[in-house]
Amino acid sequence: MAFTQAQITSLENAIASGVLIVEFSDGISKTKTQYQSTDAMRTALAMMRKEVTASNAIANNLQQPVKVVRLYRTANNGL
Repeated sequence: MAFTQAQITSLENAIASGVLIVEFSDGISKTKTQYQSTDAMRTALAMMRKEVTASNAIANNLQQPVKVVRLYRTANNGL
């Protein structure tokens, strides 16, 4: 499932308010989710942030470049 920044903000506001029910909207429909605890909300929030950050990095071509290191060894002829 693709999460939006608005959904993350909704969850952050719910955590700050101390409520366990969050209403999410995707612009077309609304969904209410009831969490078991604040810890469950924080776990979901971390997962949502990670997914959105990864999606944004891919969309903006901001993935870390691959670094290549080449090591060369030369023969030491007693010098």
